[in-house]
Amino acid sequence: ENKTYFYCKEEEDYETIYRKIYLKEVLYVESQGYKTLVYTSSKKGCYVSDKRITEWNRVYRERGFGCCHRCYMVNMNHVIKIGDEIELRGGIKVPLARDRRNSFRYRPGRYHPDIPCRPEPDKWHNRPDPDAAGTKTG
Repeated sequence: ENKTYFYCKEEEDYETIYRKIYLKEVLYVESQGYKTLVYTSSKKGCYVSDKRITEWNRVYRERGFGCCHRCYMVNMNHVIKIGDEIELRGGIKVPLARDRRNSFRYRPGRYHPDIPCRPEPDKWHNRPDPDAAGTKTG
C-alpha cells in the first residue's frame, strides 16, 4: 500500500463523515487507548483515527514517521529540533522518551537535512562506535 493519504471518521450534524487526510499534513499522532488523535496543519487541527499507534508504526514508519515515545509518532518532515523533546513547526513540542533519544537523533537527516543531528554511529557499519561508553581514543 503506497497511499499518501488516509481517512478519519468524524461526526458532523449527527452524521458520519469520512475526511481525507494527507500524510504531509500530519504533524504527529498521539495514542488514546484503542484510537489515535491525529494532529494536522489543517484548520481543524485534530482528528480521531481508529488505527492504534502500533498500526501507525507498522504502516507509516517507512513514510517519514518516527516513534519517539510509546504514545507518540511524529512526521519527520515537520521536525525542526531534537533535544530532550521534539520541536515541530509552529512551536509544538512532543515528548521524546529517554530510552529512544540516541537512536531517534540519528534518523532526522534521512528525512529533513536541515535538522541538526549527529552522524549515524559507525557500529551500524560493523565498526565500533567511538562515542560508546568505555571506548578509549588514543
